[in-house]
Amino acid sequence: MASEYVQQRINYKFLNIELLQSALKAAHRSDDGSSDDGNRGFAAMGMRAIEIVEAHHTIFVENGTKRDVDTRDRWFRSYEGRARVCKTLGIDDCVVQSVRQQHEKPSLKVLSYVMTAIIGAVWLDLDNADESVSYTRKQVFDILRSIEDVIADTPESPPSATNERTFPSLEESGGGLQANIPGDVASFALPNQISDQDIALDDLIFQRFDQNQSDAVLDLDPTLLDSYEADVDLDFAPLGGVPTYVQGMRSLHDNPNLIGEIPRGTAPRRLERLIEHSERGSYFADMRVTDAYQGFALTTERSQVSVSSGKRKISHDGGGRPRHSSLHRNLLREELEKLNNLPYVDRRDLAALLDDSRIADLSPEYHQVTQLRLLYLAIGSPRTLTEFIEILRAARSRPNESVLTSGPNILPSDRFKEICRLDNQEVLCGLARRYHVIKLFDAEMEALRQNGGMVLETPSTFGTRHRAQAGNPVMRQEAESTDALLLRFKPELVKETEEFERFRKKVKQLRRLAKILRILTDTYGFGILALLPYGPTYSELVVTDSTLLTIGEQRFRLFSDLLYQQQGQFLRQLSKAVEPAFVAFADGYLLSRPLFPIESIEVDVLESIPKGAPVIFEHLLGRYIL
Repeated sequence: MASEYVQQRINYKFLNIELLQSALKAAHRSDDGSSDDGNRGFAAMGMRAIEIVEAHHTIFVENGTKRDVDTRDRWFRSYEGRARVCKTLGIDDCVVQSVRQQHEKPSLKVLSYVMTAIIGAVWLDLDNADESVSYTRKQVFDILRSIEDVIADTPESPPSATNERTFPSLEESGGGLQANIPGDVASFALPNQISDQDIALDDLIFQRFDQNQSDAVLDLDPTLLDSYEADVDLDFAPLGGVPTYVQGMRSLHDNPNLIGEIPRGTAPRRLERLIEHSERGSYFADMRVTDAYQGFALTTERSQVSVSSGKRKISHDGGGRPRHSSLHRNLLREELEKLNNLPYVDRRDLAALLDDSRIADLSPEYHQVTQLRLLYLAIGSPRTLTEFIEILRAARSRPNESVLTSGPNILPSDRFKEICRLDNQEVLCGLARRYHVIKLFDAEMEALRQNGGMVLETPSTFGTRHRAQAGNPVMRQEAESTDALLLRFKPELVKETEEFERFRKKVKQLRRLAKILRILTDTYGFGILALLPYGPTYSELVVTDSTLLTIGEQRFRLFSDLLYQQQGQFLRQLSKAVEPAFVAFADGYLLSRPLFPIESIEVDVLESIPKGAPVIFEHLLGRYIL
């Protein structure tokens, strides 16, 4: 039983087992739309209990100071650390989630809440038993020390040993990343491999940048400038063109002896440096896009030797490092490491699929830029394919709990009902919901266009036929079409009622979402929806519908143009390969079809393939031969 296992792991026997059961229950939203706070109250109390116990022991037992309390690096200082401990103890399998998320892996924040909620439940259990404060404090302290003993006795497994990987941020990596300042020639003897020294050097430069957040000029180390100058000559495809990474590229399985014989190039390492510095708001060169024949060409002002810090507002954590950037850096580092075993030309072409410095110019908000960078990196990556495979397998194993059999030609009112139903279903239904949103508004907007267009006032017609209506005619037409769409979806609604306004707001949001998603599907087809990051891998940076609405149509269209320049051909081919399986899943007739080739791919094999490698298409089409 889960409760007994947790008690054994923390070495504490609950008097009231219901407290522990409540601590294991994650927050969720009920079917009626109401929110259940779950274990968050226990988690808040548990965090305070940990702080009280640790402060008491540090100051009154070890004779330390408040500075010692504040500066000690402990596992409970960050939600990533608490989540990592929860996994180490095996408690992540005991978490009770909602019906919508019961088949999804708990996110890092959910695991973090569970870990502190258990401590809060212990404190409350002892308090209900009328135990003294000193005894309660001692019990909690013993539990914390027993947890640390388990952590110390558990060896860290390499990332490749498990499908579920935890990526510590640079702050959590311990003392292993010590900066080696240029001048020690031995530390730069191997420039062709991503190393701890490279990461530490970047960290050192960022500290200098962080001390000068204004418009001060940051002088660069010549080594970094040389690295930049050597790699700015990437062959950017013109607008509407495609990169040439597919032609002539050899995959690893064609020649196993490639590994270990080809010298590792410097492009991934240098690209990583550029990416991390551009994330921090600095620019290595004045990058501008100029007209060239029928497209664009990327030009670089190489004469610029200094770097001005960006004026973009950047939100920081307490330690001075931008929030939500560690996940992107770690995912990027993982992809770059996959490229180390490839020939230089292939590394250069595939590295262009991982990031683009021009994304920083799309938004003044750092968090939004990070989301766009993550989307650029994750779209079409092996991780998103892995999550789509898991969604297909879950849909086949639980046919009555996911998408209903609807078919491609259902009535608009029925499709709208299906969208509303999927709002409160499991997370895996979100992909199908996006598909139905696009299909719904495609058909209905075409019907409205056929019924009549917008009436425009001209000097010759003003006041002659009817009284002109106030307001922007475009916005007025948008409002009228929204009302018309809603009445087609739910004809029983009465205008100017509370229920009508509630559904009208929903239709407006769905209509905006459909326009944004259409930007992708018009270019790549419906399969692109399955290639978006939409799972627990991406934690709080997952690209949700709300994220897309916040980015906005105009900004997302600019991002889509940039995406097409570098990844157009790759994403179009990948979308075409997964579209049959995605449409079958979204329309609800997946069970009536035989297994698609993508469902037979081993996850371990898929995750070892670099993004954009041609061998991935052989797996998706069922042509790969061992």
